[in-house]
Amino acid sequence: MNAFTRAARQARLWVLLALCIVFAPLARAQSDYPNRPIRMILPWSTGGSSSNLMLYLGQKMAEDLGQPVVLENRPGANSVIGTNLLAKSAPDGYTMMLTTSGHVMLPYTTPNLPFDVIKDFTPVATLTNTQYALVVNPKIPARTLREFIDLAKARPTEFFYGESGGSSHLAAEQFNLMTGTRLQRVPYANKGAAAVLNDLVGGQIHAFFAPGVAPYVTAGRLRALAISGDGRSPALPDVPTFTEAGLPNFEVKVWYGILAPSGTPKPIVDRVSGSLARILAMPEVKSALLQMDLDTFISTPEAFQSLMRADKARYEKIITDAKITFGS
Repeated sequence: MNAFTRAARQARLWVLLALCIVFAPLARAQSDYPNRPIRMILPWSTGGSSSNLMLYLGQKMAEDLGQPVVLENRPGANSVIGTNLLAKSAPDGYTMMLTTSGHVMLPYTTPNLPFDVIKDFTPVATLTNTQYALVVNPKIPARTLREFIDLAKARPTEFFYGESGGSSHLAAEQFNLMTGTRLQRVPYANKGAAAVLNDLVGGQIHAFFAPGVAPYVTAGRLRALAISGDGRSPALPDVPTFTEAGLPNFEVKVWYGILAPSGTPKPIVDRVSGSLARILAMPEVKSALLQMDLDTFISTPEAFQSLMRADKARYEKIITDAKITFGS
């Protein structure tokens, strides 16, 4: 063996040693994950279906993963503040975020985003899939969808809907386009769905397109006129679908899911995804989510990535074709 060969071999050994020094702590960190509490960002105000969902599932995750899941509400700027916080967090699996399908709508609803909704995040797991209901204040003299459409058309600009984000905004504007109504938008993006529901119950606004409203309807505080999807909701069996109520092709759904920062190691992503899949498969969890008007929705991180890309393209087409504009 000549001197050059010996030097090259020694150089390779030093490189391998250096790599071991660098990556050994990372490998250990992944193997014993999690070994401290997980921070779960909610980019909305407290209250509403998102908080209820994560309070429940966070407890289940803590039991399965052996570490607390600490919820942190970071509302503002149509969820951008909390989402940007996640994008800038360390990709170590200890900061994650609850999100909805409205996440992939942000490029079309919010200008000058400080992040890319696809590239800057790692999909971890979907949680639920739910239908949107049109709910109105019970004092409105309309008991069916048809009656509400006729009333709104007879009194244009007199009816106001609450908007808690891109999905509810898109649903309402689709409704206006398909029915010829002119429901007026009242933005609540920085306050969250709970604020919309409070004002709707109080009569300050008249309508809201939203998921997870079954408790308000069953308690008689709101009236549901129709619900999206192919079939009726088990939580609201007496509420017709939009197709049954005479408005076919009106389709808006929302999913909830968990995101991590881009670059989060796959073993950690798979660990959390697998934990959530086990939790969501539990009969008692399915039953509890149905009580929240939510259907369990289990998928792999890869399938979640595909869903996000497909929904982003679908929303872009709807917004462009319908010439829907979003503003404050």
